[in-house]
Amino acid sequence: MSRPVVLGPAARFPLAPLPRSTRSPGVTA
Repeated sequence: MSRPVVLGPAARFPLAPLPRSTRSPGVTA
């Protein structure tokens, strides 16, 4: 977590380590 640049958009979603997973309908379900 020492590299906030790698997280990028993930920094806005601390609950979800992967921002792509939040967009996935399977994960949100």
